[in-house]
Amino acid sequence: NRREFIYSRRLADDYPSMIEISSPDHRSNPREYYERADFILSRVRHPHLVKVLEYGTFAHPNHKYGDYHARVQDRINGVGLLQVLNQCGRFDGKTALSVMIPVVDALKKAASIEAKFRPSRALIETRQKFGPDREEMFPSLNRICSDLFSVSQIWLCVLPDGRLIAKVDAHVPDNHTEISFSNVSEFADLGVKGDTEEAAVVATGRVLYKLITGRTFRLKGAKLELSKELSGFDSRLEELTISCIVGKPLNRPKTLGAVQKLMEEVWRYMHF
Repeated sequence: NRREFIYSRRLADDYPSMIEISSPDHRSNPREYYERADFILSRVRHPHLVKVLEYGTFAHPNHKYGDYHARVQDRINGVGLLQVLNQCGRFDGKTALSVMIPVVDALKKAASIEAKFRPSRALIETRQKFGPDREEMFPSLNRICSDLFSVSQIWLCVLPDGRLIAKVDAHVPDNHTEISFSNVSEFADLGVKGDTEEAAVVATGRVLYKLITGRTFRLKGAKLELSKELSGFDSRLEELTISCIVGKPLNRPKTLGAVQKLMEEVWRYMHF
């Protein structure tokens, strides 16, 4: 899918990493999609966020569609959460919270980073070539945490000491414009503006809903009542997820911090 991954190690200290190379095609130049996101993500440090170590572009003399984009990131020693869900169906409340509480904390940290993006000379030339309207296509960090956030970006990773933790790989999908358009259209039906923290709350609710129920939340034709097969804390979490998405039966939290606080309250009650 125009992306190639190469295992690597940093020469200075043998640090395990992974190189992702995105090739251009007739539809897009990858620099347009990734340079802004990687600039910001390389400045975010959180144990549950996959770090971007280096990034840049390089030319291929025989490729007529433009430059390749390369990003060097932490090597993910684990499995995608979506793959795990496909095997087990759904998570119980305790497992879902052990994944989502640190993930939301990572997104909250990412959303709080105020980094002034400075386009490279090559990107400036690209803008001049395609016109200033192309700048609107560059994903902001808010959009990565809101319009584009999904289960497919979460990994269960094994640390060197054997611990299992969840990490967010805040990559920019190749079809991010289609994903963003679809999500923003649904956000509008909910009275939420895309590319905002409130949109991130909705996206977080959708991910947690997927973990708890094993189903993807669809606004059109959705039955806004709790599942009969869930009970106890699982039912309480489902109520929280639906509230994050549609603002019923509880008021929708306005920030990721408020969502994290509500999840932590449920976690504490679980351990009484």
